[in-house]
Amino acid sequence: MVIRMTKEIRHFSKNKNLHLILSIIMTVLSAFIQVYVIQVFMNPCNLLSSGFTGVAILIHLFNINFSISLGILMLNIPAALMCYKSVSKRFVFLSCLQFGLVSFFLNIFSFTPFFDDLVLNVLFGGFLYGIGITLALKADGSTGGTDFIALYISNKIHKSLWDYVFIFNTIILIIFGLFFGWVYAGYSIIFQFISTQTISRFYHRY
Repeated sequence: MVIRMTKEIRHFSKNKNLHLILSIIMTVLSAFIQVYVIQVFMNPCNLLSSGFTGVAILIHLFNINFSISLGILMLNIPAALMCYKSVSKRFVFLSCLQFGLVSFFLNIFSFTPFFDDLVLNVLFGGFLYGIGITLALKADGSTGGTDFIALYISNKIHKSLWDYVFIFNTIILIIFGLFFGWVYAGYSIIFQFISTQTISRFYHRY
């Protein structure tokens, strides 16, 4: 009986370790796809993503000397430190790995734009961006940013805050539109809509 229980514990441990390895691989792939989309589809067309990555890109547009990769770290690390005691440690670890790799990959990779057409960049970029986020979510992590804050406060007040996250992203897009043109802001909304629909299609938590 004891021997059987020991074998079951070892089997469970191996499966748990295997699951973590697969999650890390998916997280690395998620970060790679996100960086690829930023450089190939978003930057050439002045598109803005949601969350803290979008904020970092927006700051970069105001000050070209500001590093997007540094901005991602500056915005995400305080949020991770704030909520790591209140949410799953695994979630925090995988999320930090994801945005940390995005910051790193932005510095070591330089991908060439694929399309000259704005609409094609929005369509393909939005879809691939959604796939990248889906991989992070399926790995039991996230892309960081507003996900940290939303989960942290939700756990404190026992109320969903995703509507407020949407309002935050809307405000960022309004600021973007005021300074850089409503056409680009409009295409950014379509980009985010496509990525959101892609996530909804391929990721089901329940």
